[in-house]
This record gives sequence, structure tokens and C-alpha cells, in this order.
Amino acid sequence: MKKYPAKRLVSFLLAALLAFPATAALAAGPAGENIEVFASGETGSGGGADLTNTEDSPFDPVKFADPKQGVTSAQLVIYAYDVDAPDEIDEVFLNGHSVGILTGMDEEWNTSVLEVTGDALKSLCDGQENSIAVKTNSGWIVFVRTITLVVNGGSAGGQFDRGSSTVTATLNGQEIVTSVSVTSVSGGTFGVEYAVKELDSEGNQVRQVASKSEPSVSFAAGTVHREEETFSLPEAPKPGTAYRVDYVIKDSLQIPVFTLSAVVGSTVEAGVAVESGEVAADAISVQGLKGAAAALASLTEGNATSVTLTVREGKEAADYGDILTRAEGDGHAVGLALELTVDKEVRDAAGRLVAGESGPVAQLDRPIQISIQLPAPLQGKTGYAVYRSHQGKVDVLTETANSEGERIALSADGSALTLTVGKFSTCAITYQGEKGGTPAEPGRLDDEPNTGAPAQPAGWAVGLGTLSVGAFLFWKLRRGAGPAR
Repeated sequence: MKKYPAKRLVSFLLAALLAFPATAALAAGPAGENIEVFASGETGSGGGADLTNTEDSPFDPVKFADPKQGVTSAQLVIYAYDVDAPDEIDEVFLNGHSVGILTGMDEEWNTSVLEVTGDALKSLCDGQENSIAVKTNSGWIVFVRTITLVVNGGSAGGQFDRGSSTVTATLNGQEIVTSVSVTSVSGGTFGVEYAVKELDSEGNQVRQVASKSEPSVSFAAGTVHREEETFSLPEAPKPGTAYRVDYVIKDSLQIPVFTLSAVVGSTVEAGVAVESGEVAADAISVQGLKGAAAALASLTEGNATSVTLTVREGKEAADYGDILTRAEGDGHAVGLALELTVDKEVRDAAGRLVAGESGPVAQLDRPIQISIQLPAPLQGKTGYAVYRSHQGKVDVLTETANSEGERIALSADGSALTLTVGKFSTCAITYQGEKGGTPAEPGRLDDEPNTGAPAQPAGWAVGLGTLSVGAFLFWKLRRGAGPAR
């Protein structure tokens, strides 16, 4: 068959040119927009046409149509009066999905910026009418003046340039210092509001701790507006606490036209890494690690703290022999050996590793729970125990808690073992066996027969591979190299 490389090249280039406009449009992504869901038009104190919400008399859900653009991100910006958080809880629901609580100060107007994520975000463009409702706890009242949905970062080509505008925040002791830089496109006079929110270790807004409003700020067209503000916190930050600063520019009716946000504080992350070939990643679950990590958090200059529990193969550890000797002496056989380590990593606001505060953690202030799904051959045994080598000493964990509250617990169906531990090093799950019996070989449990022969699946794989190579060489020799085609 003849080839026509020139024609193929021309066809390829033509197809690429035809596809370019569509590709460019996709790369640009969906445009942003601000959807005015509700605006009362009021300018005085709460009441009148404002939405009034109590536990016994909530306002009817506010309805609005789907956004015109595809939604990749969204925020609900709500301007409300007299939110006494954290005692008062005004929970906001979008299409029945909770998106957070309002935050504000007693007898003040404040703006809450709520991130729309997960199922709430998916529900925005499902072809059904959208609704916003607020649930208020007993004895409290809240007035809502405006509700705006900010889609995909907000209106494109508006009064301000989002791509070149920023807000930053740093935590210095008991103060938060903010710096704002806003590029104005068309200029004008607007209201400006700062709102500083306290976040818990999960990132949820708890309460508003500081705010500032300026009713009339001039932005000149084609210039960069800069300002700095310092906010004092009501008390020293606690481990695991972070703060969110929202900067909102509003028109004369308090409808937001531009928002910027920054998070600062001891953000905490916790994770589990499984590197052992003897146990699958989904066979291990951990509880309490996030709380333990919060106690290790650094509060300096908004540092971010991450804590990782790593599970490795224990039979390769240097102190595994000490565990083996002790277990054999007690008449126990080793079923599964693991090395558990905890590492703390602290990075500053620029992402740089803080060496003095990072490194391995041998012991936590509070125990965590590590549940391990036992391999089938290890289930149904008796006398389970965990032998652990920690700082040169081998100890034993049983179902009876030690002086530090560490213990083990077998699940009701006998398929999983939960370790409540605060010290991390090499350990082995053992069971009652013959005193002095031979422990399991690496990768094999005691009740698996050792025939001295390789595993059959591996043997079959080697045999089939050899046969395939031989057949291919025989075919080449019979066919010959032949002319180039």
C-alpha cells in the first residue's frame, strides 16, 4: 500500500485549524457572574422589607433560576444584621444542603462569605429551581438584607480586575495584619467591609472576631488601590485555630460587587501513608489523628502544620529481632509486623520548611486509634497481643489498658484489631502459639505450609514467558527478515 505523507500532513493541519476555536473556548473556562438572589432595598436598621428569621417564624425559602454559565466554583455572600455567633446559630441551606453559618457582631451589619462546595455546588445547575433558606436556633433573630451568588469568581469585565487584585494576611501574636491591593477598571465610589472569622480545625466558620466598614471609598479608574489594616483578636490563638479575612466591596444597596479572601493561622492537616506490602491501604483506618495534630500545630506567622502517620514493613526494622525474641519466649507467633512512624512538617506562609519545628514525633500527647483489617489467615486466632519496641524497650499491649491508656481491641466478628496507641515504632500483631515455635517467614503466616517450592502463580508466569519468547524466535527464523516494507 502506498503512503501519502504530504496529504496526511495537510489533513492534520486543516483539522487542527478547524478545532482551534473550540479548543480555545474550552480553555477559557466558564465566565463569572454575580446573581442578585435577594435585595430588600432597605437602608435603615433591621426590619421592614428585610428577611426576618427566627426558629418559630423562618422566612420562606428564596427561589432563583439556575446560573447561565457552567458552575465550577461559587460563593454565597449574605449581608445580615445582629448575628451573635457563636451563641446564635444561623445555618444557611442551598437547595437543602448546608453551606455554613452566618457570622457577625451584636447589633451590627456584617457580611458572610460562604463557600459553596460538594453536593450544594452540584445542585446549582441540575435544571431545578434553586432555593436558599436559613435555620435559626431558639431565642434568636436575624435580619437578612441582601443575598448574592458569586459564580466562577464573579462578573468578568466588571469594575475591578480579579486577576491582579490580592488580599494577604499574617498572624503576629494576637493581631492579624492585612494588606489589600485592588486594580480598578472603571472606578467609582463604593462601600468596603472587612470581616475576620475564626475557623475550627476542620475549616468551618465559628464566629466573627473583628470587622471594619467604610461606607464611602473612592477607586480611581485604571489605578491600583492599596490599604492595610490591623485587627486585634479577643484572645490568643489556640492550636488548630485559623482565621479567614473577607474583603468585600459593595454598592449603595449593600450588594457585593467584588470579594477577596485570605486564610491565616495554624492550619492543620493529617494523613495516613501505607507503604507495607503486607497490608492494603484501605485495610487501615485512623481516628483522632487530626485532633492530635492540632495539639502539635505551630502558630507562628500563619504556619501550616501537617502530620502524617506512615505504616511500613516491620520485619525489615533493626529492632524486629528484639520483638521476635520476646514474643517467642512468651509462646506467641508473629502474624503481622509493622513499623509505625509519625512525622510533623511545618511550613511558613511562603511554603518554606521550618526545620526547627519539623521532624519525627515519637510520642503524642493523646492516643489515637488505628484499626487494621486482619488478613484472613490471621483471623480466628486466640490470645492476640501487640509486641512493640520503643526506644530500646519491648512492651506488650493487650486488651487491658496500660498506665497511658494504650490497649488493643478485637472487633466483634474477629476481622479487625484496633490499636489505641500514643507511642510509635516497630510493633507486631501476635497470637498464642507453641512456646518456642518457629515464627512466620517474611510474607507468610504461620498456618501456611512451607513446601520449599516457589508459589505456583509465579512459576506459571515464568513458564509462560519462556514459552512465548521461544515461539517468537522460532517464527522469526522460519519467516526470515525479508525486504523492507
